[in-house]
Amino acid sequence: TGSVTNVADTAAGNNPIAEGYKIMHGEEDVTASYAITPVDGKLTINPKAVTITAQNKAFIYNGKAQSWNKYDVDGLVGEDAITATVTGSITFPSESPVANVVKSHEFTKGTAGNYTVSYVNGELTMTNAEVAITITAASQEWTYDGTAHTNAAVTVTNGELLEGDELVATATGSVTNVADTAAGNNPIAEGYKIMHGEEDVTASYVITPVAGKLTINPKAVTITTGSASKPYDGTALTKDEASIEGLVQGESVTLKAIGTITEVGSTPNTYSITWDKALADNYTVTDNLGTLTVTKNGAAVTLTAPSDEKVYDGTALTAPGTEENPVTATGLPEGFTVEATATGSQTDAGESANVVNDGYKILNPAGEDRTENFKNITLATGTLEVTKRPITLTSERASKPYNGTPLENKVVDISGEGLAEGDDITYLPDAWGSQTLVGSSDNTFDYEFIRVTKKGVVANVLSALGILDEAGAAEIVGHEVNDIEKNYDVTVEFGTLEVTDKGPDPDDVLTKTHDDKSYKVGETITFTIEVTNIYDEAKTITLEEMEGVTLKQSVFKNVEPGAVVTTTATYTVTEEDALAGTFTNTVKATYSGEDEPFDNDDTVDKFAHMTVTKTVTNTPADGEVFRTGETIKYEITVTNDGTQTLTDVVVKDELTGDEWKIDKLAAGKS
Repeated sequence: TGSVTNVADTAAGNNPIAEGYKIMHGEEDVTASYAITPVDGKLTINPKAVTITAQNKAFIYNGKAQSWNKYDVDGLVGEDAITATVTGSITFPSESPVANVVKSHEFTKGTAGNYTVSYVNGELTMTNAEVAITITAASQEWTYDGTAHTNAAVTVTNGELLEGDELVATATGSVTNVADTAAGNNPIAEGYKIMHGEEDVTASYVITPVAGKLTINPKAVTITTGSASKPYDGTALTKDEASIEGLVQGESVTLKAIGTITEVGSTPNTYSITWDKALADNYTVTDNLGTLTVTKNGAAVTLTAPSDEKVYDGTALTAPGTEENPVTATGLPEGFTVEATATGSQTDAGESANVVNDGYKILNPAGEDRTENFKNITLATGTLEVTKRPITLTSERASKPYNGTPLENKVVDISGEGLAEGDDITYLPDAWGSQTLVGSSDNTFDYEFIRVTKKGVVANVLSALGILDEAGAAEIVGHEVNDIEKNYDVTVEFGTLEVTDKGPDPDDVLTKTHDDKSYKVGETITFTIEVTNIYDEAKTITLEEMEGVTLKQSVFKNVEPGAVVTTTATYTVTEEDALAGTFTNTVKATYSGEDEPFDNDDTVDKFAHMTVTKTVTNTPADGEVFRTGETIKYEITVTNDGTQTLTDVVVKDELTGDEWKIDKLAAGKS
């Protein structure tokens, strides 16, 4: 009856024979024929083999120690379970391979005695990374000091080092002079590497080296030269004084002031330099130059323009300083002369200055221009004088009967000395005498003097060749308004303008107007009436309208000469007016003291009028009378019997409620 499950169940006699054992012969129990000795058996459970295998793992270098504690278990029965401890660590590719060791285990489920456990180690390997970085040598600037300068620093400028890694690199550049400055002059020495402690991990990086730039900037030095001055004496002025400040100790130059000036003026005291024990490129030079100044001669010199005079003739009076009448000079040293011209022009009456022109020259005895060497030069003016000439301007007389328009006579006679050649007179269009009303007045005028532009050379040639006639040539002649009246003593005499009161035109006396629109029957037409007093004395004006027209005011007293009086008249449109299509209104005006009245018409020809008819178009059922329930049909006709086109006409039947709209209905149409 024994039973075993675990190894621990194994023992001698653990499989006893149960009581009641017997010997059978067929169906017959023959146990009594036997002397039976029962011996217990032994049931044995042997431990099962289990293998714990540490997993293999491949890593990429990341600067840190890396481990893998994963494992596989083979041989467990049922739900039995084991937890194992696996140890192994790899940091650098150079350590590959490293054993991943199973250190211990523990059954978390099941009985440990039922198993024989064995370990199999795994393997940890590592390959190089491919980290891209840029390493850059230092850049730096110094001012030139005669010594060599370096900066061996190299840094990672793009990308990052892995944890624990360090760059080991050195820049080898060196600069002393400005000329040593160049891009990439601080290169990174070969053999740069990336270290992790004592381990060279360079193979895990893709490195781009970039050289730095070491710069020597020029040192500032100042060169100073001396200053000097003297009055002009014809000899050269120099000042042999020069120094330099700021050279590096132990360096030297040869420096000499070389500035010179003879004529009046100033100039820098320049220098020459030889860089003996120094390089010019290592310095930036600031010049602090002195000034050499020669001042002008202070003697007083006066240059005087010539004078002249004449009577006004329309041409310019000038005295340009020719040999006959030259510019004169005083105060010049012996042997010196002046070369000068004068500008002055007096055309109009009056006087003006004749001025010595700029550009005059004072010449030394050798004929050389030394004007600028004199500082006390005075220019004295001469006088050009022109006197006036007399003329008389007389306007002509004129007379006519009154016709409502101004009477003018734009003719003026010129007498006396007459106009100078090239001068003319134009008469102002708004200044002429004018007599419109009955009466008389001076034929006044106003004028402007003008200067006529002479016919040009081109016009003269074209006229001579017959290409341009005199009329065409005259068009080329210009007129320039000019204030030249001051050149004349002008006497003005006016003729007389006379207007009589014979036969005035009523249209020039009386006007009558109305609003230009369409009128309906019953509407009021308002006429605007304007009457002018055509006489040169005050008058009483009396208006008279036709029957049916109402004047607002009919009598106007003491109307001033030329004044316009205004009133209105009203008239109500009748059916006859609308059907006739026209209405003419006549107004009459009478002036006090005058026998003949004046009248004028105004015709209205725009009337709006329409006729609406409604006609039954069917007959009653019995032929006599429409009865309750029967339908009556109508035809409605709208006729425009006015003179204007009607728009937006609305026709409405008040009985039926029907409504129609006519957009446009021309005159005479239905």
